[in-house]
Amino acid sequence: MAIAHSLCFAQAKGGVGKTSIATNVAGLSAAADLRVLLVDLDPQGDCARDLGYPRDDGAETSAALLAGTEPAVLRNVRSNLDVIPGGALLGDPFLDALLDNRALADALPTRLEAMIRSAGDYDLVVIDTPPGHTSLNRAVLAVVTTVLAPVRLDASSIEATNDLGERFAKARALNPYLTLAGAVLFAVPVTAHRLEADARRQLLELLGSDALVFRSVVRYGVAASKEARDLGKLAFEVDEISEGARVARFAALRANRDGSQIVETTRFISNAGALADDYHNLTAEVLGFMREQHAEFERASA
Repeated sequence: MAIAHSLCFAQAKGGVGKTSIATNVAGLSAAADLRVLLVDLDPQGDCARDLGYPRDDGAETSAALLAGTEPAVLRNVRSNLDVIPGGALLGDPFLDALLDNRALADALPTRLEAMIRSAGDYDLVVIDTPPGHTSLNRAVLAVVTTVLAPVRLDASSIEATNDLGERFAKARALNPYLTLAGAVLFAVPVTAHRLEADARRQLLELLGSDALVFRSVVRYGVAASKEARDLGKLAFEVDEISEGARVARFAALRANRDGSQIVETTRFISNAGALADDYHNLTAEVLGFMREQHAEFERASA
């Protein structure tokens, strides 16, 4: 049975922003007083970098999926935000276990659903998926209600969305609650208006008229993104830190206009606010879509 109010960010290609979008949407939703569970199923475990908690090897998550044991749940990584961590043991060792035992692969959707439900009751479940892990991604599509595909502007990223669309069509036959929300453009250069328009046109052709290419985009913000991961902070948290540093810097300049004293202040990132706004707008659009989707399900089941 699909888990209500569940969302996965999935794409056949890596490096398209799945983890960054998943963590920022989860964190902003939690900051908006929703109870959120973030499930990291990627062997790289980079949700840890974005949120600043210690890296995990994924052993307990792997065991929960393969043997039905209780998962490790990191409580209150942020207020209202819990995390089931990923890690390296969800990579080759996990895949080898599935290849050696077909029954384990067949049981994955049931085990994944049980693992998520065992963590508690949440207003929103966000899943970060690994690229190319067919069995695990198939299990995710069997239990979530909403799929969103992050896409860069390059041709290979756009073409990979076609593979996801085909995978979605197969999963929809097993999970009638599954909805392909569409695509969100990631790492878009601020001045690349023509490239963005071309990418939107190609995505609409690939996904079909019923699919949605989100209005919100995540722009290319190298400094702010690097600073966020270095600090283990989300974009809106870096923006808050940066704004405080900006105010402090100008206050220091005003206090030392004669140049007789140098006051050190925390550096600020100039594009942190723009990146935070992008994630805020995207989160609002995602949550709005999911509210409408849930209302449709309620009407259909009435």
